[in-house]
Amino acid sequence: MKEASDYLHDNLTDETTLTQVNSLFRETYPTWLATEPPSDADAQNFFTRAGITDSTQKTAINTLTTSLKSAGLWTKMRALYPLVGGTAASHSHNLKSSSYQLTYAGPMAHSSDGIMGAGGIAETGLNIQSTTPESLAIGAYCKTNSPDASPDIGSYLSPYDYSITSRWNGDGVSYGNLGNENDACSATIGDSRGFWIVSRITAHQEFYRNGGLVGSIDAAQGPQPNSTWNIAGAQHIVALAFISDGLSDVECSQLSTMVETCQTALGRQNP
Repeated sequence: MKEASDYLHDNLTDETTLTQVNSLFRETYPTWLATEPPSDADAQNFFTRAGITDSTQKTAINTLTTSLKSAGLWTKMRALYPLVGGTAASHSHNLKSSSYQLTYAGPMAHSSDGIMGAGGIAETGLNIQSTTPESLAIGAYCKTNSPDASPDIGSYLSPYDYSITSRWNGDGVSYGNLGNENDACSATIGDSRGFWIVSRITAHQEFYRNGGLVGSIDAAQGPQPNSTWNIAGAQHIVALAFISDGLSDVECSQLSTMVETCQTALGRQNP
């Protein structure tokens, strides 16, 4: 390895000065080698918009982005909210693009774990009618174990429900629905924590928790309401949420693994 003195001007000959410079070079050289690797362009765009500077958060989201692309899931995402940064501003940004930035209606609680509807909701601005009929999926990573009257993600136009309620306070059951009339996938889990996904492809609908199938139903999709997808209407902390085209069972499993890896890297995974 070259000494720093090799790069100095020829007329710098003071031995004390050279020794000091060489010592500084040796101390800082490992730091230069430890510089963060370049981020994926889409991840970097998100960091810039959301004001994310923390290296742990950047590495976790960059890995999530590249993993989604490698698995062919990135193009299926319509909106993906990593909910990192700990503030209302940073939480509002969509990883997939600058579109569909969250706006808040009513009070919300923001923390390093994500967002919670403290009487309010986070509106995506993505209209359900703009999503592909009979090919859609939604998901939310819930960190709170309690029953609740409101969905973790979704929208509702009676009698057609488009939502995930990880544990309803009416009966303690978990529900996922994408347009079935007066019916939904359901599972009696007794724990609302986890990464929940409901996916519809044609008339078949499946409900997942942490990558495992917990319910399914066959029923034609009803009308798509003229309303936007909302996040965190429940009194649950949501650490990530997404809206996408329909996902297969393999894709739901892959996505669950990627999201759990991301949450673990962020230090906010469920026990």
